[in-house]
Amino acid sequence: MRAVRVLHESSLPADLAAAGENRLGLIRGSRCATIIIMRSAPLVPDIVRRGTVVKKELKIGDIARIAGLSEEDVRRYTRDHDELFAYRTIGRVKLFSPRAVQTVRELAGLASGQAEEQPRSQPEAAASGGAPAQVYPPEPAEAVVGARVIGDTVAHIQRQLGRLQGEFAGQRESVGRTIEELQESVDLLRRQLEAQQRQIAIIGEWIDYFDAQMDAMNRPLVERIRHRLGTD
Repeated sequence: MRAVRVLHESSLPADLAAAGENRLGLIRGSRCATIIIMRSAPLVPDIVRRGTVVKKELKIGDIARIAGLSEEDVRRYTRDHDELFAYRTIGRVKLFSPRAVQTVRELAGLASGQAEEQPRSQPEAAASGGAPAQVYPPEPAEAVVGARVIGDTVAHIQRQLGRLQGEFAGQRESVGRTIEELQESVDLLRRQLEAQQRQIAIIGEWIDYFDAQMDAMNRPLVERIRHRLGTD
C-alpha cells in the first residue's frame, strides 16, 4: 500500500499553482500518491475569467493589477494621455472602461521600447570604429500609439463634431425663423406708422381750414366787406 501525502496550493511552485481552479489534482509517483488541494478560485479579476470578457468599470488599482504595472505608472499614463481613455468620474474617483488595460499596456510597451533603443546606439557606433551616432529624442508616445487607439479617438471626436454640427444647424434654423418673424413685425409697425402720419396730415389741414374760418367770422363786418372787396 502506497503512502498518500496532501499538499496545499500555497506549497506549490507558482506555475503549477496557477494551473487549477476548483479542482482536486492527483499526481501518481512511484512510491506515493500526492493529492493537490487547490483553493476555491484563482485570484483573477472579474474582467477576465474562463476566457469570458465581463463589461466592468475599472479603477486605477484594477488596471495596474491586470496590466502588471505599478499604480504610479498607470496614473501617469492616464494623466499624460487623458484623451486616449474613456472614463467617468464619481466624486474624485475615475472609473475606466476595460479597454484602458490594453491602452496602458501599449503605452508601457512604447515607453520601454524607446528606453531600450537609446543606449544601444553608443555601443554600436564604438564597435564600428566611427563617431558616436547622433541620438535623437524619442517621439511622443501619442505620436506612435497603436492605430486602433488612434482610430477610436478619431471616431469619438467625429461623433462629437457631428453632434455639435446638428445642434448648430437646429439653432441656426430657429434663429432664422425668429429673424423672419421680427422683420414681419417691423414691417407691420412701419405701415401702421405711415397710415397714422397720413391721418395726422389730413387732420392738420382741416384744423387750418377751421382756424381760417373762425378768424374770418370774428372780424368786424366792415373789415370783412373790405377784405372781400379787396380779394375780389
